Amino acid sequence: MCLFLSEMIMPTSPASAIVHAKGMDDLMKLQGPTFYSSGLSHHMFVGFRPVLVLQAFITRRKHLLSDHSWTSIPFSIYAASPLQALFTEAFPLAAILERMDILQGFTIAQAMPDAQQILEEILYIFQSLVHREQILHGEAATHRWFPIFPAQSEQPIQFPSISVANYFTHLWAFQVICADSIIKLLTRYPCLSTPKEIMEPEELPSVEMIKQLACWCFRSIKFLIQKEFKLFGEASTSLIIKTYCDMFRAYGDDDPEMVFWYNRVSRILKGGSYPFLESLLGAAD
Repeated sequence: MCLFLSEMIMPTSPASAIVHAKGMDDLMKLQGPTFYSSGLSHHMFVGFRPVLVLQAFITRRKHLLSDHSWTSIPFSIYAASPLQALFTEAFPLAAILERMDILQGFTIAQAMPDAQQILEEILYIFQSLVHREQILHGEAATHRWFPIFPAQSEQPIQFPSISVANYFTHLWAFQVICADSIIKLLTRYPCLSTPKEIMEPEELPSVEMIKQLACWCFRSIKFLIQKEFKLFGEASTSLIIKTYCDMFRAYGDDDPEMVFWYNRVSRILKGGSYPFLESLLGAAD
C-alpha cells in the first residue's frame, strides 16, 4: 500500500502504481479471507480494497475479491460501511466487462447468446445501483449524506465529508460504467432484448444520463483533493478520473460542459503534485 501511494506521488513508470496494486492482490492471496475479519488485518483489508477496485476496472478482469468468501467473511465481525458495501456490489462488474471484451472476437451471431446474458447481468447491477441512490433520497434521516449542488453548473459540488464524497462519486462512476456498457451492447447487438421484469424501456440509460453523472464526478474532484485529505483524497479520485476520461473520449468532444470540466480538472491537477492522476487524464488527450 505504501509503495502504491509513493508511486502516486512520484511514479517511476506509467503503470508502476498498478503493478503495486497487483502486489497487494498477491499478498492477500497468501492468507484466507478469515485472516482479514478482525484487528489490524481487517483495517488493512478495508484500506486495500479501493486500490484493488481500481485495478479490477483498469484491467477489466475478474478479481479475487469478487468471490463470495471475500465479500462476506472479512465483514462477518465488523459490518461493511456503505462504501465497502458498494464495492461488494460493483466488483462482479469487472468480470462481466472482461466477458464483454471477449465477445468482440466473435461474429454477431456467435456472440448473441452470451451478449444477452451479459446485458441482463449489467442491467441488474445498474438497477441496483440506481435503487441505492433512490433509497437515500427517500430517507429523511440521510439528508445529511446528500451532496450539495451549487445552482451554477460551473461550480464544484460540495459534500458533508470525504466519506460521503467517496460514496457518491463511486456510485456515479459505477452507474456510468454500467450505462455505457448497456448502450454499447444494444448498439453492437441490436437484436438483444431488455426484459421488462428487470427494467422498463423508459428506464434504460441514455447518453445524456452518462454525461450528467460523469460531470458530477468531475465537479467533485476539487473537494476530494483538498490538502486536508492528503493522499487519501487523491487516491479516492483515481477510478473517478479514469471513468470520466473514458466517457469524455466516447461522448464529450462536442459537449460544452464535459469539455469545461475536463479542462478545469486538468488545470487543477497540472498545477499540483498529482503525476499519477495526470497520467489518467492523458488517456483522453
